[in-house]
Amino acid sequence: MPDELQLKETYPNAPLIEAVFEIRFSGEPRIECNRDLFFEKVREEFPCVLVPQAKDGRFIALDPHRFEKADGSAGFMIAMDKFALYVRRYPGFKTFSEMILKWFSIFHEIYRIDSLKRTGLRYINLIPFSRESGLIPLHHLLNLGIQLPNEMVNRFENLSLTFTTRTTGGIITTKVESILSPDQSQEALLLDFDYAKVGELEFQDVGKYLRESHSKTKKFFEDLLADKYLEFIKGETI
Repeated sequence: MPDELQLKETYPNAPLIEAVFEIRFSGEPRIECNRDLFFEKVREEFPCVLVPQAKDGRFIALDPHRFEKADGSAGFMIAMDKFALYVRRYPGFKTFSEMILKWFSIFHEIYRIDSLKRTGLRYINLIPFSRESGLIPLHHLLNLGIQLPNEMVNRFENLSLTFTTRTTGGIITTKVESILSPDQSQEALLLDFDYAKVGELEFQDVGKYLRESHSKTKKFFEDLLADKYLEFIKGETI
């Protein structure tokens, strides 16, 4: 059974569907030519190889290959200028960060990438909703604080909003969009956060960047949620 801290980290009713931590760096041909060296380290646990499809106007070397678990619950993205770990069953930050530090250290041992251009921690959430009088009940879910004429406040039929803001130490890009499930049976709000640190970064400080990114993103996420919905995901109300 999860301990009290683990339960608090994951929330009983969390809307999180995917978490990703990525590093970016100057293009390194060794990675493009020797992806197999990393795959040999992860093959037993991540046996599925997913190859990017060529697209007009894109360089295939910059599109990541994926090494994924057989059940699709986690995997890596690796290209000549980026490396990432993603999970679709979030185990809580403590376990997630341990996974990152373990596998990123192995990546570093193989390719010796020391200088980074960017780190990014991304959390993707899906918040199901039912319309009220044909409108999205946004005020029950989020505290967006959008300034609109009075007759338009909280009267959204559809929503697609992306904004980038600066915080102390980083930049956070947020996407909020109303979407429909493939079978058209359920609507939801896509809530996508990407907290980035950009500049002269060092691989040896990845753990510090990760902790800072998590702290900033978690606070922003909780501040953005309406009080009643935050109580719901924490399991404090029905």
